[in-house]
Amino acid sequence: MKKNRHYLQQLAGGITLCTALFATVHTSAQTVVDSTRVYRIGEVVVTGSNNATGRDLLPYTVSTISSPQLEATGQSQLLSAISVQVPSLFVSERNIFGFGVSNGGSGGIKIRGIGGSPTNAVLMMVDGQPQFAGIYSHHVADFYGTEYVDRVEVLRGPGSVLYGSNAMGGVINVITKSAEREGVHTTLTSQYGSYNTWRSSLVNTTRFGKFSSLVSLGYDRTDGLEDNFDFKQGSLYAKLGYDFSDSWKARADYSLMNFIGNDPVYPQLSNPESTDIYHQNITRGEASLSLNNYYGSTNGSVRVYYSYGNHYIDDPNHFHSLDDRFGILAYQNFRPWKDAAATLGFDFDTYTGKIPMSGGHAHGDGSTAAQMQTIGRKSITEYSPYITLSQDLFEGALILNAGLRMANSDRFSTQWIPQGGFVIHPAEG
Repeated sequence: MKKNRHYLQQLAGGITLCTALFATVHTSAQTVVDSTRVYRIGEVVVTGSNNATGRDLLPYTVSTISSPQLEATGQSQLLSAISVQVPSLFVSERNIFGFGVSNGGSGGIKIRGIGGSPTNAVLMMVDGQPQFAGIYSHHVADFYGTEYVDRVEVLRGPGSVLYGSNAMGGVINVITKSAEREGVHTTLTSQYGSYNTWRSSLVNTTRFGKFSSLVSLGYDRTDGLEDNFDFKQGSLYAKLGYDFSDSWKARADYSLMNFIGNDPVYPQLSNPESTDIYHQNITRGEASLSLNNYYGSTNGSVRVYYSYGNHYIDDPNHFHSLDDRFGILAYQNFRPWKDAAATLGFDFDTYTGKIPMSGGHAHGDGSTAAQMQTIGRKSITEYSPYITLSQDLFEGALILNAGLRMANSDRFSTQWIPQGGFVIHPAEG
């Protein structure tokens, strides 16, 4: 017997238990002082410049969603939490929670009409690290939770010079929390509501001197709006940090997520009498290590990362895929001359994937139509140097921005990606 189809924005009868609550204070504006002037630069963001920069100084539209705003939505999945808070950002959804993949999946992202499903024109990032699943060139929407997020910065418009071709439509940069206070602090949150829906998370932060850590565990489940439309997901996020000095800091993180979803609705779209149930079992993991430097006139970062995925889709295609990705990100921000700021960067990626099963047939010599849908392991290697430059003119009344990326791949010829922009401040405020 089918249940009520009414889509619940928030869980009815929710019960929340929180222990050892903590708050993080955000600075929404900064005052910049130099030898000639003092002026306010408004909210500070990092997306769009790889550097903490006043949002009013960038030729981009960047929206920021803070942790309290995310918590107020009652959502545990990040894309659901931000989809109604950023103008021109649209995320497709299908159920109380759980986006899924393949047939019946959702989680497609569009910014200003660019994107879709799968999303390969709006780039997801975590702490500046690009996210996409191997050779499939798009993220998995269920990978991102809200419990460990400090804020989200959404760049609405092209960001391909800094972030590559996947950022043609925009960028969603997830910035994770840090352990700011000395000692050990733990937050437990649990919600229960309609359709036997349970959401829970446990977040621990620790800081002792130069060492800090954040560990987040999450578990969500629901019976869904339809019979047999159930979904359950477990996740782990851990981040370790060590401050060698005020100028040098190291960070390491690891993420792991598994979800199991069932879908009895999609088969009925082609056959209303169908009793089939499609099953999905998706596992994704990611690890990275970074070294960051901070000096008065220059700062930068080097990050090495690895991600992997294992996807089982039990529908008429009986699909199985595996992918992995290794990458290096490096950039340095500096001031080449008076009232100028520049960034030199370099990205390297090598990512692989294979489809050992499709249509219920294992990979073979490709002699049959079914086997041609499978592939052995394929790999793509890319590298891209880039440079950006910003020049402040007329005491901040005019700011010029330019950039250039040279994209190279073993699959296509060299591509040049230029960028230009300007900001006008006719008067204070």
